[in-house]
Amino acid sequence: MEALILTFALLASPFARGEYRAYQLTITNESTGAQRTVLSNFDAIQYRDLYPVLKEETIQMEDTWMCYGDTSKKPICPNPKGPASNLLESLPKSDLN
Repeated sequence: MEALILTFALLASPFARGEYRAYQLTITNESTGAQRTVLSNFDAIQYRDLYPVLKEETIQMEDTWMCYGDTSKKPICPNPKGPASNLLESLPKSDLN
C-alpha cells in the first residue's frame, strides 16, 4: 500500500501548481504624515512582524490578488486589476524570492 501511495505522489508531483496572494500595502507615519506603498507577499500583520516598521507607523492593505502557477524565484505578479505604477521598485529584495 505504501508503494502505491508513493508511486501516486511521484506521478502527480509534475502537475502540482503553486500560488500565493500578493498584497499592496500603504505604510503611514502618523507623526509626519509620510506614506510609502509596498508590494509584498505578506499581509499587514505579517509584514509588521518581518520588516522594520516604526511604532508610529500604521499599515493599511489597499489591494490583494492571487499569483498563480510556478511562482518560485519570480517577482510578485502584476495586479490583474490594473498597473502597479512602478511599485516593484519599493519591494524589499527578500519579497522577490
